[in-house]
Amino acid sequence: MADVRKIIEIINREGRQGPKDLKSKEVYDWVRNKIKISYVDYKKILDKNAISYKDRQKNRNAYFVIDNKGQYQLLKSKEDEIRKYLCYVVRENPGITTKEAREKLKIIYQDYTLVDLMDQKNLLSPQDIIDQTIRNVMVSNYDRKKNFILFEKSDTKPFTFKLKEAGYKLASEVDKVLAYHNNIDYITETDDDFNGNVEIEKGLKPYTEEELKKKHEENKHFNYLDHYAKSNNKITTDSRLKITRFNQTKYRCEVDENHITFPTSTSPNFLEGHHLVRMAAQKNFPSTNLDCIENIVSLCPNCHMQIHHGTKEAKLKIFNKILEKRGEDLKSIGFSREILQIIFDIYYK
Repeated sequence: MADVRKIIEIINREGRQGPKDLKSKEVYDWVRNKIKISYVDYKKILDKNAISYKDRQKNRNAYFVIDNKGQYQLLKSKEDEIRKYLCYVVRENPGITTKEAREKLKIIYQDYTLVDLMDQKNLLSPQDIIDQTIRNVMVSNYDRKKNFILFEKSDTKPFTFKLKEAGYKLASEVDKVLAYHNNIDYITETDDDFNGNVEIEKGLKPYTEEELKKKHEENKHFNYLDHYAKSNNKITTDSRLKITRFNQTKYRCEVDENHITFPTSTSPNFLEGHHLVRMAAQKNFPSTNLDCIENIVSLCPNCHMQIHHGTKEAKLKIFNKILEKRGEDLKSIGFSREILQIIFDIYYK
């Protein structure tokens, strides 16, 4: 008999995930075109792997995924929390579309996707974007769930949203959360990047490849709140990482290696370090230490000033040139180009 996982892979590839559809002849035909299986056996497999009605009611707004050991795991959705953050996003961006709202929330929820429970367990792995829950709140269940009390939705597609009075009240709850985070003593603007003070370089040596691998592994277990609690309310950066990046680039600007400045007592070419994903964004990425070698860029002072103080177009020019060279490094710590574009829009205004 066919493996349920193989069946689900085929169904997902065809784009149908609704639990009421899986036993239909239409969906069965998709599977039959790929593997030889009778309709009777097909239904038996789905029934065997289905979640009971009782469990579905108990675990609303949750979904099952298959972990790396091949076991099913239940992940709960936090729709009430999502609703609050959606109100906040819509308040800050009146007239926003559902798709745009999903994009904005990607930087808040990095580690999972919130979707409705599928009774055939037809999701294969956790994902890193919010998808179905947001559509449910803003579109699919707009009337039935009385989300219209919070949002005012346009009559035509693409649907756009504004907040109503109840939505403003809910958004204010997010303000309280952000106020707490903003009281944390983050790195200041001058501390956010390495400002080129060569005195801090004296006596520092680059990390070895082995040490960098260890730091990369440690980053997989990073917890921002734990780090914050242990650091007496002050997040500090590691100057050795800057030296390591300069050494890796042979003391050349990563925008253009022909940008030569002047030699110093400690380096052949004066450079400055820059966190591409700003340290001010650390609160949005609690499971990734942004002060890591993958996120540090060596820049000549001119390029560094341009990405900080240029027009948005001038900043984007530097930003994109860095991504051309360092895209894979950033992807290895969870930052796709899609996520980085959102980060640019927010932190490089």
